[in-house]
Amino acid sequence: MRLFPLLIALLLAACGGSPEVDALLAVADSLSGVKPDSALRLLQQQEAGVPHWSRGQRMRHALLTAKAMNKAYVPLTADSLMTVVADYYDRHGTANEQMEAHYLLGCVYRDLGEAPRAIEAYQDAVARADTTAQDCDYALLCRVLSQEANVFYQENLMSEYLKCLDKSIVYATYAHDTLAAINSFIYKMSAYDRLGLPDKVTTICEQTTNQLSLMGYRKLAAQFSVLGISAFLKQKQIERAKCFIDLYENLSGYFDKFHNIEAGRESFYNLKGRYFHAIMQYDSAEYYYRKELQYGMDFMNQNMASKGLALLFNETNCPDSAAKYALYAYSMNDSVYAHMATKEVEHVKGMYNYTQHLQNAQAEKERADRVTRHNLIMLLILILIIMVIIYSFYKVKKKKQIAAKKFKSVLDSLSRVLLDVMLLRSQVDTLEHFIEERDAEKDDLLLQKTTLLHQIKEKENLIMSLRKQVADYQQREKMDQKNTEVLMKESDIYQSLLKISARGTLLNEEMWNDIQKLVLEVLPNFCQFIAQSLHGLNSTQYRICILLRLHISQASIGYMLGVSPPYINKMCRVILKKLFGDDGTGKELEERLFNYH
Repeated sequence: MRLFPLLIALLLAACGGSPEVDALLAVADSLSGVKPDSALRLLQQQEAGVPHWSRGQRMRHALLTAKAMNKAYVPLTADSLMTVVADYYDRHGTANEQMEAHYLLGCVYRDLGEAPRAIEAYQDAVARADTTAQDCDYALLCRVLSQEANVFYQENLMSEYLKCLDKSIVYATYAHDTLAAINSFIYKMSAYDRLGLPDKVTTICEQTTNQLSLMGYRKLAAQFSVLGISAFLKQKQIERAKCFIDLYENLSGYFDKFHNIEAGRESFYNLKGRYFHAIMQYDSAEYYYRKELQYGMDFMNQNMASKGLALLFNETNCPDSAAKYALYAYSMNDSVYAHMATKEVEHVKGMYNYTQHLQNAQAEKERADRVTRHNLIMLLILILIIMVIIYSFYKVKKKKQIAAKKFKSVLDSLSRVLLDVMLLRSQVDTLEHFIEERDAEKDDLLLQKTTLLHQIKEKENLIMSLRKQVADYQQREKMDQKNTEVLMKESDIYQSLLKISARGTLLNEEMWNDIQKLVLEVLPNFCQFIAQSLHGLNSTQYRICILLRLHISQASIGYMLGVSPPYINKMCRVILKKLFGDDGTGKELEERLFNYH
């Protein structure tokens, strides 16, 4: 059904004659708004017969061809033809036709990179609009002002840019095009961002995304939401930044199934890196900075990513990496400014020139701004490097203190889990005794035993993980295990233990926890040996082993555990059998345990 008007137009064109050409052009005009590709094909198919048309029809054909190309995002380059068309409509066209002709002429200059001539053409188009007429094409007038604003933005003329957008919003309202008005309002965020006004950026972002969502344009709202994320981060509104990051990722449609953004939008990775940087999730921040560095191959992305990594590594006490990326950011900054200088040369060709004096003054200001920014960045990088050098020792020391604190915490956790395992094993032993005596309850007891064994297995897995952390720390810090006896006997915990032993006082759980942490720290191999599940030591037997290894007499151990010395002697024989498979005395057990450090 959509192709039906196109087929009619082709038939009419084949017949020739002025009425048929007018009908064809009318169809092309109607298609250009909704299917510009189809309109362009239709017009291009008639080019062979265009020289035989009337002058008005030829001008109409040229105007509609430019309109369809502009709508289809095909670059316009026929400036000489569009100049003729604009002149023709100035003499023979309506106000709306004159406005459209000069608008399309401005689009030609825009695509040719001639900014001043584009602005001049857009201003001519606005001047020809008759806003007092009832049939004034306010929608077209809104587009003209939006395009003019875009050129001003490219030329970094933010004041003129904002003025054009304000006018565009007014005429979009007259055209009852709420979406166009919102879009123009959204574009103001870019100017406020460049002007260093993040509060205005965030205000607009909040308002427009809510309006678009209420109107049903949730995808469009998500696509525009990225413009406000940087401003939220600058204002330390971290939660709001996270909301808009999620909105952009979930609904913008710019991400593939692997959550990678489409090419050309890699600067989003920098925003996400800055977010994780702000909430001190440094691993995630580093991941997204590196992702921008990997996929954002332009100088700006390279500069921003390396700058983010330099700041990140400075905060995480990695002075070498911080210096490396600071220098890389410095080199990329030079490339950015070199690239900007190259683009500036292109813009200078079309700089809007009211007078030669204004042109030279603007160029001089831009050059001075570039030099100032360049010098400022060099100074900041130099200060950063000096700070890294000055505080590197302090940062490393602080990092070691944090690591030591974490190590103590891991030891504490490992101590508690080991005691839990021993208690669970004692419960298993008790259940096994009950299973042999109580046949009626055998099934329930077996189920309880299975549950306890499962808990023991889980805790043993946790013990393996904690032990690995302890071993990694000891290896990283190069802790000397040759003098374990000296380290152990010089510790405050060991001295307190000797005093308790001399008094024959019962050990409490807090003291046990401290003793076990000491043993885990200075006698890791000993702990690993006696805690192995295959030995099946219960909590009392486990504690007897520890106290024997700490050179506490069997008599004192009995008082410290609240049992009789003969019981300790009996337990020593049981432990010797479990650990080494031999029969013997408590003295023999002591001698064998002393071999483990």
